[in-house]
Amino acid sequence: ITKMVKQVKPGGNPEDETAKNIFDRIGKKVYEEKVEKDAEQYRSQLHGSLKNATFEDAPKGQQTPAGPCQLKYKWHTNATNGKSYPCRTGKEERFSEVHGGECDEKKIKDSDSNGGACAPFRRLNLCVRNLENISALDKINNDTLLADVCLAALHEGAAISSDHGKYQETNNDVNANICTMLARSFADIGDIIRGKDLYRGNNGKDKLEKNLKKIFQQIHNGLDGKTLKARYQDTKGDFFQLREDWWYANRKMVWIAMTCGAGTSAQYFRRTCGSGNWTKDKCRCATHDVPTYFDYVPQYLRWFEEWGEEFCRLRKHKLQNAIKICRGKDKEGKDRYCDLNGYDCRKTVRGENKRFSNDECYKCSLPCDHFVHWIDNQRKEFLKQREKYDKEIQKAKADTKEETSNGKSNNIYEKEFYKELRTDYENVEKFLEKLSNEGICKKPPTVGTEKADAADFTNGNTGKTFSRTEYCQACPWCGMKCTDDGKCTKNPEGSCTEQIRRKEYTTENSTDIPILTPDKSQSRILDKYKKFCDNANDKNGATGGDQIKKWKCHYEKKDKNDHSGDSNICVLQKDKQNKEKENDRSYNPFFWKWVTEMLIDSIDWRKELKRCINNKRGKCNNNKCNRDCQCYERWVEQKKETEWKAIKDHFGKQKDMIGEIKGEAYIGIILEHVLKVEDILTNIKDGYKEVKGAEHIKELLKETDVLGVASSGEHNTTIDKLLNLEEKEAEKCKNCKPQEQENPAPSLPSSPQPPIPPSDEDYDDDDDEDDDEEQADTENKDEETTVDGPEDGKGKDGPEETTEDPKDQVKGPKVDGVKPPCDIVEKLFQNPNDFSDACTLKYVTGKNYGWRCVAPS
Repeated sequence: ITKMVKQVKPGGNPEDETAKNIFDRIGKKVYEEKVEKDAEQYRSQLHGSLKNATFEDAPKGQQTPAGPCQLKYKWHTNATNGKSYPCRTGKEERFSEVHGGECDEKKIKDSDSNGGACAPFRRLNLCVRNLENISALDKINNDTLLADVCLAALHEGAAISSDHGKYQETNNDVNANICTMLARSFADIGDIIRGKDLYRGNNGKDKLEKNLKKIFQQIHNGLDGKTLKARYQDTKGDFFQLREDWWYANRKMVWIAMTCGAGTSAQYFRRTCGSGNWTKDKCRCATHDVPTYFDYVPQYLRWFEEWGEEFCRLRKHKLQNAIKICRGKDKEGKDRYCDLNGYDCRKTVRGENKRFSNDECYKCSLPCDHFVHWIDNQRKEFLKQREKYDKEIQKAKADTKEETSNGKSNNIYEKEFYKELRTDYENVEKFLEKLSNEGICKKPPTVGTEKADAADFTNGNTGKTFSRTEYCQACPWCGMKCTDDGKCTKNPEGSCTEQIRRKEYTTENSTDIPILTPDKSQSRILDKYKKFCDNANDKNGATGGDQIKKWKCHYEKKDKNDHSGDSNICVLQKDKQNKEKENDRSYNPFFWKWVTEMLIDSIDWRKELKRCINNKRGKCNNNKCNRDCQCYERWVEQKKETEWKAIKDHFGKQKDMIGEIKGEAYIGIILEHVLKVEDILTNIKDGYKEVKGAEHIKELLKETDVLGVASSGEHNTTIDKLLNLEEKEAEKCKNCKPQEQENPAPSLPSSPQPPIPPSDEDYDDDDDEDDDEEQADTENKDEETTVDGPEDGKGKDGPEETTEDPKDQVKGPKVDGVKPPCDIVEKLFQNPNDFSDACTLKYVTGKNYGWRCVAPS
């Protein structure tokens, strides 16, 4: 008898529709065939119970709720230094149209110039701050650690769930499965706990990993029995096997915490519950098993898949915006052909030095300039991750610990995963085929009848995928041929082979404009201008570490019989002048690009330096601020004194706009009219659809119009006022001295302080060692974060993990039998000398350094 078997070509597993399907399938196989068999016998020794978690020496009654959805960061944590709120400010974005991930090899383990991983934007904002700041090590056990891990998952899940609706409004073409999004963060938290996380923190100091080693040292110290001690013994203090087994024993409760705020109709993207059923409400299985197996997929691969999906989404949106603005119909109903430099390609012949712009084409410059820099950087990120694949697949033969330039990483179970992956996807091209198979990648960016190529990561197609496309290219070198109906076609390249004649301009109508150009591969404002600021005192500081590009703008008044209009172009002063690759653009888009990007930078500077200037206290929060403020001051000086002055100077040379009337006052009047707040906002929104900060810019401009004052003799435009305000802010920032330790004064003995709620000033990506003096402003802030969603889960973990009725939930430790505070104060201050050393011991040499005693007044 011949048994019929369904034939599947290599890489053609029926379940392997996309990369994430492959990953989850193999992750489940590794979990069931290896992890469960290895770790189940140790589960009872490492399993935590929330209701048994206590955070004081002798609590009276139950202190912690049985289910994670009612955990309170104020009480249910061992982060006792005032930084127990998991999400830092609570305002972190989970989805960004502007900011990308992090590929810097200094911040990503096992990465170098030959290949590496890229942490997604979501990971950079993961709510794990409480884990970084766990300090009460003597209270660490399975129960209390579970409470802190669940706190992180609870707030991370709430942040994703609350932003998901807004995300779907502008991304209805993406299958934005909230369960998938939650599973990605769940897996990242799992990697953090187990020592597998590749992200080293914004400063690359591995603060979180170092703290977790201390925490698991305490867990190891509390183990009973020689067998357990021997299994988890680690003389180097990594405790990878212990951490691996601890995660296995507690991942169910962490998933419940992660999904507390998920919608009742949310379903995981695969049938993984039981024998192949869908999840029920809140991304949970009826059996209470965890539906996702992403936490048993190597982080590099998960991140690569997430990067691919995010790339396709952003590429589609950016290109559709460019197509809408650069193509379509003009005012006369004819086809519009505008290029990234703001020129009308129907009339422009660059090979003959003929360039024409109009009041529609200049708008094309903003979205295309942004897209060009973005797509070039995305290509580098793709190549970096692709190159790492061949190295990763060799882990099928790897040890459980890998030595990297940044120390050892936990590779337990990665060998099993890669061995399975190699079966069908040993070749990177087969994997990239599946990465390209994501729904959003297969949809070509389309506007009307215009259609760009869909994204495809396979060899032979990356050229088109990472190209600037025909919509964001310069006008054809030899121009275009247009018919009466407005249709245009590109002239052959060889039709204008005559040597281009160098264009000569008069000095009177030319202006040198040096422009400080940010490093657009970076997301933080300080990183964008790092070279510029680092070269402040360098002999070659005039070039700002090669970030200052020299432009020259030329105005040419045409003859009255020439109906093409006057010429006004700006040319980057490089060796490509008068050649096909010359970088030039019309002055109009040059002007508006400068205004737009200066405003965006201004908003970013204000966000960055909130941690340096506390307007209410007037003191800096850490020692890093002085250097950052000096960088900000240099940026303001460059923008105001060098760039804006030159741009205004050239603005006055436009005879077609200014006329023959001369004088600063007249030019100022025209500029004031051009730079009205609403006109500025219109230009920004037209060119930068994805700039989420447009509302912040609107507030900034309106505030500037009210508060800003132009310096004597200067123009009174909104930009002049803003730059003057920036100058004052920079001076205030630079002169702000670090907070000094106040003299200790008599203070009441106190119990551990409740955590400080997050504020706008407390948002640094890493609470560095030099951030110990940082204090958040607690005014006008709620003390608690409310996370809705009662827990109703029972199952294998036992009845202790069900959630009680909310009215019966434990709100925090109770303190009985305490005298009224006024009686205590009266008695203490009868002999203040009895505790004169209390402040020094508690707040200077003790563990609560950075806190202050305030003398009674």
